[in-house]
Amino acid sequence: MDNPDGSTELDPLFITSPWLFALVDGSAEPKDANPSTFFQGIVERAELCTNTLTNQKWWKCLVDCGLDLNVALPYDIKPAPTPGSVIEGNVYLMGSSGYWQNR
Repeated sequence: MDNPDGSTELDPLFITSPWLFALVDGSAEPKDANPSTFFQGIVERAELCTNTLTNQKWWKCLVDCGLDLNVALPYDIKPAPTPGSVIEGNVYLMGSSGYWQNR
């Protein structure tokens, strides 16, 4: 991807599905696609949480990737997420009603 200044680095606010291009060019069909997505964003908030069912710790991060998303990260990730840090990688997009959070 080329930026107007000629660089090829991604903007820190970025999210795209690799399936998007395959679906458009016809090399994949909708039944082949999945929620795996390339993601890059800036951490706005990071909160250490504990799963009450498993007692496992994890990071709940509010991340701006062009839109605000909650991202779950492993407790032992190095370096630990902090506001202003950039995270990137492949994520598996999932939705939630939030119902479980209050249980």
